[in-house]
Amino acid sequence: MTAAVADNPSLTVREAYDDIAHQIPPAERDNIPTYDSVRSSLDRTRRRYMPEIPASINDVDIRGRWRVTLDGNRFLSKLDNGWGIAVFCTTQALRCLGQCNDIYIDATFKSTPAPYKQFLTIHGFYRDRVIPLVFALMTDRNVANYRQILGHLKRRYSRLTNNQLTPTNIISDFETAIMTAAQISYHELLFSFL
Repeated sequence: MTAAVADNPSLTVREAYDDIAHQIPPAERDNIPTYDSVRSSLDRTRRRYMPEIPASINDVDIRGRWRVTLDGNRFLSKLDNGWGIAVFCTTQALRCLGQCNDIYIDATFKSTPAPYKQFLTIHGFYRDRVIPLVFALMTDRNVANYRQILGHLKRRYSRLTNNQLTPTNIISDFETAIMTAAQISYHELLFSFL
């Protein structure tokens, strides 16, 4: 059971236990230990593999398996504790973003892990669907932070493809800082508000 926790420490120990228990044939389930008898051992295993929750932005350090997708592709695109941003985007998603004429930017404050204050998503209209392509965690929601994220995406896309990231439209709710940053980063674009 500890191997199941080590393989996926993002599951709660109860979820890992239940997953294993359900894989065992019903006739043999009487032979497995109870959850209460293995809970502390599973908790210790999970703590070894799960990063600590940072107390401040300076403590954020995303390492190992947390930097990549399940199939090993780079996912953490930029971590800058000075600016208080963490940007997540695969190479494939960035290539897709470059093919999108319409980009949608939105943010939420309700489901953000500490010490961040905002979760930003960038979607693209790709092959007749709007799909999420870039995710960012931010400590502040100001023009400078949004410009850091947009600038990073433009530079990374340019290095990757030798082309410019040039969407035709950027659509967002009426978040003044997002739209100001987008207008500075993309002078020639059309902007729409949802």
